[in-house]
Amino acid sequence: MNDKPIEESSSNLAVIEMRGSRYSSQPVLPNQYAIHAGNPGPLGLLSFALVTFVLSVFNVVWPDASNNVLVVGAIFYGGIAQFIAGLLDFQHGNTFSATIFCSFGAFWTGQGFLLLPINFNAAYAGDAEMWAQGLAVYHLGWVLFTYMMFGVSLRLKKGSVLLSILLFLAGTTILMLAVNIWTGNTIPKRIAGVTGLLAAFGAWYAGLAEIMVEDGMTFPV
Repeated sequence: MNDKPIEESSSNLAVIEMRGSRYSSQPVLPNQYAIHAGNPGPLGLLSFALVTFVLSVFNVVWPDASNNVLVVGAIFYGGIAQFIAGLLDFQHGNTFSATIFCSFGAFWTGQGFLLLPINFNAAYAGDAEMWAQGLAVYHLGWVLFTYMMFGVSLRLKKGSVLLSILLFLAGTTILMLAVNIWTGNTIPKRIAGVTGLLAAFGAWYAGLAEIMVEDGMTFPV
């Protein structure tokens, strides 16, 4: 018997080699079919930035006006898109950022639903004060979560100064909104607008910086 390799017509899909009296097949994919996973971080940061920016502009300039224009962006971009970015970050092994993105994605989706013309306070039998207190406590829960993540970010080996600043600003923004809901005073709401704008611009910067890293460009974070 003449020991020669067996040739296949689709040689780009399979290479069959002669090894003694046994054959082995190893599939080979062309380079153009190789899959390279992208970084979901910029999507999470930029989606957070946009909805935070729009809400903060209303809080600073028109604190008493309706901000229901934010519904679509809050649910789909700040909410669902950011939540998806978090799920993808879990696949990349980034537990901390994935937890933040999924959590704030859920937060913004919830905020979008709260802006819908649905009578959520009906459960309080029309008691507007109890509804406001319940909503304020809900926001305080998010304040605690955000400040806890801020504390964790200070201990992370892979953390950054900008990340910690963003979490602190986000926590302060939600805290001021909770105070506004509880007291009805517009001053905390305007303060929330200022801190929210700072957080939005910081998140935009961080998101763009992560995109440019793939092109070999670095920005201080």
